Amino acid sequence: YSPNGPGTPVMQNQEKADAPPSVFLSMLEYYLVVFIRYPLATPETQAATASSSASAPRIGSIHRSPYLSSRNVEPYGETVYYELFTQYINYYVPVRGSRRGNFEFASLQRPSELFVRITMALWLEGQNELAPTATACAALQQRRGPDVSLDLDASFDLVKATYRAPPKQVVRCLHSLVLKVVADSTLADVAEHVRKDLKGRSLDFLCLSKTMEIMQQPFFNHIRNVFRHASMHSKDSIFHSTMNDWLAWLEPWNTQYYSTKNTVRGTVSRSSKDRSPTQARYVQPKATQSSRYTPDWEAYIASNLHFYTVPLALFLRRARELDFSPAVHQKSLEIVMKVFRVYSKDVVAVINRLLQERRNGVRGDSSSPAPSVVNYVGMVKKHEHNLGSFAPPEVFLSLSSLRNDVHNLLEEMYLQHLKNVEKLDFLDRAIAAIEGAFGSGQSKKEERDLHAITEKAKAIFGFPNDYQVVADKSKPRGTDQRAEKAVASERTAEGFFSSSGLARIAEGEIKCKPEDVVYRGDRMHSRVQSYEWKPAVDVLINVSEALNKRFGLDEEGKRVNLRFFADYRNILFIFLIFQILRWILT
Repeated sequence: YSPNGPGTPVMQNQEKADAPPSVFLSMLEYYLVVFIRYPLATPETQAATASSSASAPRIGSIHRSPYLSSRNVEPYGETVYYELFTQYINYYVPVRGSRRGNFEFASLQRPSELFVRITMALWLEGQNELAPTATACAALQQRRGPDVSLDLDASFDLVKATYRAPPKQVVRCLHSLVLKVVADSTLADVAEHVRKDLKGRSLDFLCLSKTMEIMQQPFFNHIRNVFRHASMHSKDSIFHSTMNDWLAWLEPWNTQYYSTKNTVRGTVSRSSKDRSPTQARYVQPKATQSSRYTPDWEAYIASNLHFYTVPLALFLRRARELDFSPAVHQKSLEIVMKVFRVYSKDVVAVINRLLQERRNGVRGDSSSPAPSVVNYVGMVKKHEHNLGSFAPPEVFLSLSSLRNDVHNLLEEMYLQHLKNVEKLDFLDRAIAAIEGAFGSGQSKKEERDLHAITEKAKAIFGFPNDYQVVADKSKPRGTDQRAEKAVASERTAEGFFSSSGLARIAEGEIKCKPEDVVYRGDRMHSRVQSYEWKPAVDVLINVSEALNKRFGLDEEGKRVNLRFFADYRNILFIFLIFQILRWILT
């Protein structure tokens, strides 16, 4: 069935049209196909607000009274669909909500498996088709040469697909499905059983429920495709929603279990004895919260090893596009911190050990593990087999190969922070110094967060202990000074790079920093800034030009510029001084 066409089988030619159907569905199963396909075939609706124009309503809009509040209201059809889908996953996706020592996952009946597979096929696999790893590697080697690295730093270039964003309703329902499957208590029971009771054995199964095994490949490709192509700044982008789904998949140990006495049962349940929908819930951790990982979850990491590596490489490459301007600098830092907090010291140690065991397997080293250690090689191979042709290339993968992307990201954050600090005027610097003395203030908090992110990056990616993102200006910088002189020697008298300088930049021999960019033109006639009062700017510029013309002051030399009086902060400062003098004199 076509995911976007009419609800009839797709026939390639007349011979296939005369052939009997190869799939027989019951009435309920056919309903599930139509239900899951509904968000793809329905046009996007828009939430209505009280401030909507009085023109003719668009498709999906709702007529609202002007006396209602101006908040967005979701169309009724989308609300009903989401509630129905939530009830269906409670019924068709079996999970256990309490720790009872279950060492086997609940089996999927035909309707349940059909529900999950159709959801993945229509929502994820039917929307975007990615090129297999072998095809992407061949294209990359043809473009950059046969000696190009295929380590984790090449993950960004190995995503070859035409991106088509899924509808919002699909994204919302997919989020509910992910939170549902990671809250299965059997994950913790099986992982603990593997670590304690199966030491020294070769494991050829996955520490995943049947539902998660079905979801693993399409969800993996969905994350890769969104991280590679989706916008990070568009209001309708699904980048951040997909990032939250990915982080939830990485940390099922954030699930909290509740007693049935303190919860409310769902309206639909598989049986009267099944209390799983009301006993477990995944709780999204804060960016500064410590990881709750324990060694009992090693089997789960082995079953999802490439979820911890490939999407991380894609995120690091795209994270430089985050907005680190003063207005949202702290919010962007928290996004990076939210990802880095997953990779605690213990989690990184497990990932590095599994990658090393995978390397030994690729090299043909079949040495048997110690009896006191769990052998996860077979589990990792099972995981790659489940990913199929989209598994990473069979080369040695290492988190240290991402150091260049991490350094570029950290450098971007630090330089933007220094640039924001340099823009502060005398009054702002004084306030920041006073707040910093008491351990508070926005600038002080940003410095602490930057330091925490840097220390976290050192631990994850193996930077040396003396690693510095930006060289300390208070210390001698022989290498940096030589680099700055090399950059300066390639500039013309007007400040532009010469032809040889541009060639050296293209070859990577030298680089220019964002803080080296200077303003060109007349600052007095620059566009109105966010901290200026526009009516006052126009008046003060005219007055300044009149005074300069009256006294014959040269524009290239000293002249009168009264524009600083249009700064809100200076206006407030002058007003405070006036009030203080008035109070003293009276």
